[in-house]
Amino acid sequence: MRKTLVTGLIIGLMLGSIGAYLGATLNYLPQQETYEHTITLLEQHNSNLESNITNLETQLASLECLKMALQGNLTQAQSLITELETQLSDQVRRNVDLQQTLADTLNVTIIHQYRWIFETTTFQWNLSIPLSVFVEYSTRPRPPASEWVSMALDPQDDEYLDQLLHQLDAGASQAQLTPRDQVA
Repeated sequence: MRKTLVTGLIIGLMLGSIGAYLGATLNYLPQQETYEHTITLLEQHNSNLESNITNLETQLASLECLKMALQGNLTQAQSLITELETQLSDQVRRNVDLQQTLADTLNVTIIHQYRWIFETTTFQWNLSIPLSVFVEYSTRPRPPASEWVSMALDPQDDEYLDQLLHQLDAGASQAQLTPRDQVA
């Protein structure tokens, strides 16, 4: 009996183990296949993501190289702009200096000394002319003698002639010339 009992227990354990194995296999096998399929899909997805990451890292490296090149170009352009601004500033300063020098030069007054003898009297007269006026009229082309009337009609020289008349009058007054002496 004891032997039968032990044998029954062993057979029961074996049948229970086989049943548990078959139950677990039949119950868990479909889940295992589902999990394995999911794992395969996740591994493929992971592989795709890693490939995308690698591609994006390559693109990032290329973009960083491009960025550095563009920054270099920008730095060169900014240096050129700064250099050109400096040159422009220097040129403007030189132009202002030259304009001031020209204005100072043209504001210089030159004095023409005239001396002549009339009858037995020697006359002397100093005519002050601004250099700008002297330069303008000394470089102006002269018309032939037959066209001197056009010089008298030139409205550009009215101010100059007016200055000459005032200076002639002042010289005549200073020399105490009478109207007859002035005409003679």
